[in-house]
Amino acid sequence: MPNSLLRPLLAVLAAVTVTALALTTGGGVRTAHAAGRAELVATPAMAPGYALEGFRWQGRTQLEIYYVWDGGPCILDGVDYSGPASTLDPAIALEVLDESIADINLQLRGGLTLVNAGPTTRADLCSTASGQPIVVGFGALVSTGLTRYAGITLPGATVTSFTSARVLLKNTYDFTCPTGATYRDLQHVFTHELLHALGIDHSADPTAIMAPTGNACASESLLQPDDVAGLAALYPPVLPPPTSAPAPAPVEVSGGFDRSISATGVNTALWSGGSLTALAAATLGAGGVSVTVFAGGDALVYVP
Repeated sequence: MPNSLLRPLLAVLAAVTVTALALTTGGGVRTAHAAGRAELVATPAMAPGYALEGFRWQGRTQLEIYYVWDGGPCILDGVDYSGPASTLDPAIALEVLDESIADINLQLRGGLTLVNAGPTTRADLCSTASGQPIVVGFGALVSTGLTRYAGITLPGATVTSFTSARVLLKNTYDFTCPTGATYRDLQHVFTHELLHALGIDHSADPTAIMAPTGNACASESLLQPDDVAGLAALYPPVLPPPTSAPAPAPVEVSGGFDRSISATGVNTALWSGGSLTALAAATLGAGGVSVTVFAGGDALVYVP
């Protein structure tokens, strides 16, 4: 589908069945910006749009995420998602997955920690009976008219907790964007689907990652305040929010040169320590107009 089109993110969730289904979309743009991402602190007043699916991962502080980029047979919930592997470079897929995990962990603040547990098998991806809790991979997702699903999450669930979740991305979609971070839509899809797997439903906030529609190559790829509020409601943070410590006030320490400076030109002296203000005052007091201090305290003072 052309990148200029809006692609709907459809959710068809049956909250009390073991085959809850969420169909969503995304697009693509590469950047390693999650590591430098500021932690958000969202409040209900800031983020009123989130919704929960009615499930959560209970009794866990750590949740393993596995991945497999191979193609092959895959039948989940009676639907055939078999097909070849994606044409995406596996290294890129892994890099962007790690960015999504890092961004989610930053905002979870210890309420739950996602861990990239490494590669697994196609059989694990295509079975909710597998012991691997969350597996991410590619599959043949359905297309209907102009609507093309780029991501899908199938959690095997009970009423109160997830037992497994499978995230598939469309193997024939390249997830690239012509400008900016090339795979930003890929990160959008990874993050959106992983939040479904954590128990977050679609949001009424159009700026959220969990909004039910996304504008290809324009939607956010990092979690927004509404997404963070949804995570906090489901997995209350255990770490305090970051505080902006005030910059320390400059400490004025008396100091000066240990010998008098009287001759003109470059004079050598020993700086006995102190603040920059004290150094400037001592230099001016000696009639100097410039000074260079070296490790060990040697100072070269220019006296015109």
